[in-house]
Amino acid sequence: MNKINVAVIGVGKLGREHTRIYHEIPQTNLIGICDIKPSVKKLAHRYHTRFYQEYQTLLAREKIDALSIAVPTSLHYQVAKQALSYGIHILLEKPITSDLKQAEDLLHLARQNNLILQVGQIERFNPVIKKIKTIITHPLFIECQRLGPYSPRVSDIGVVLDLMIHDLDIILQLIDSKPILIDAVGSKILSNYEDIVSARLRFENGTVVNLSASRVSRKRVRSIRIFQPHLYLSLDYLHSTIKKVEKKGEKIISTKIRLTNQQEQLKSEITSFVKDIREQRISQDCQAYKALKLALTITEKIKRGNMVNF
Repeated sequence: MNKINVAVIGVGKLGREHTRIYHEIPQTNLIGICDIKPSVKKLAHRYHTRFYQEYQTLLAREKIDALSIAVPTSLHYQVAKQALSYGIHILLEKPITSDLKQAEDLLHLARQNNLILQVGQIERFNPVIKKIKTIITHPLFIECQRLGPYSPRVSDIGVVLDLMIHDLDIILQLIDSKPILIDAVGSKILSNYEDIVSARLRFENGTVVNLSASRVSRKRVRSIRIFQPHLYLSLDYLHSTIKKVEKKGEKIISTKIRLTNQQEQLKSEITSFVKDIREQRISQDCQAYKALKLALTITEKIKRGNMVNF
């Protein structure tokens, strides 16, 4: 199969990494990048590709097979919708949109045109998550923490859609049940949206999940603790480690598992996207839609609870 013609729309911090990786992958031909900032033209020169300031011009002029979209969330719908109308496979950075109806429209359009619509839920490619899926059978209680410093780069959504949605996406894969009770509180600290949130979920099968997300923390934390009968797991995303405490008979056995990334997670994600295109494995990311639906339910709970503005 010939090389896949790819492009990137939105070349900020994350879009620059997409650009680099597409340039590195032998199966892709990076034919263009687009950003409203003229300074990005220097990056186009570095990677020997064309630069556009308007995504409409890029889509109209170039013959693109696949596209990464890393623009602000508020622009996801309009950019992705137009790209899909051109028959382009899309890797869209999370969240899919900030509106359920818009997300439904994109999934429908992709399905209608037999196109891949993959959402950039990067933790799916974390070796820690891949490992625990082989261990977890009946989780009773799960506790997730995702904390980090504030970045003005993400100013159009709150911390639930910015950070917590990663854990919601993973939780929905680990628990084969529907959430029936949701409670959440949150506060505005540095932005016009919730910057710190605590949520509690109860699922139909009895599993309880506590989630904390903050973008006003000096320390970066990415962890999950999972409890099931005779087994406790403590996962550290950042260091790719799993602490496992297991009861076998009368013995309590404690082990530590350290996993090695074969390659960076974003490269694994993009490589998977490219492979699906080459092998014509057409799919739409309904899992990302479910995570968005749950995330929006949590933000609505926070709003109804009279979110505090400090």
